[in-house]
Amino acid sequence: TIPAMKVENLAPNHMYHKHPEWFVKYGKQWYYNPALQETRDFLCQIVADLVTRYDIQAIHMDDYFYPYAKIPEELEQDDYLKYRESEEQSFDDFRRSNVDKMVERVHNLIDAYNVKNPSKAVAFGMMMPYEEELCHQRNEYLNLDTLLPPNGIYT
Repeated sequence: TIPAMKVENLAPNHMYHKHPEWFVKYGKQWYYNPALQETRDFLCQIVADLVTRYDIQAIHMDDYFYPYAKIPEELEQDDYLKYRESEEQSFDDFRRSNVDKMVERVHNLIDAYNVKNPSKAVAFGMMMPYEEELCHQRNEYLNLDTLLPPNGIYT
């Protein structure tokens, strides 16, 4: 997420200047577009760099989903028509699928790294039962049935 600022003030090598098509603007902020394979690839490059270069214990992902305020569908209509999995896939399911793909790729990358260095990196997520309804109410497009097992803990 790029906070409320002028994009002209970003460093010249910021990804926005290299690939502005990877971003969607909503309100005063710019978001990496979760619908794009390129943004998921970029995120995985960052995670791979972290787990291979630094002695880290975990990756904490927060606010990796759509913003709380619902982005108007018309801002993503072209992506929806281009990248949806089928004509029957709803817009909400399209967004949930985008988040699922991103989280699954990061998890698989960390998991693959753990095979080589089991003590270095762990993917962990936790959701309290009451938070599931909050996520649906806030339209974050978290697919909790996919991301977390019934006990609410995913390691």
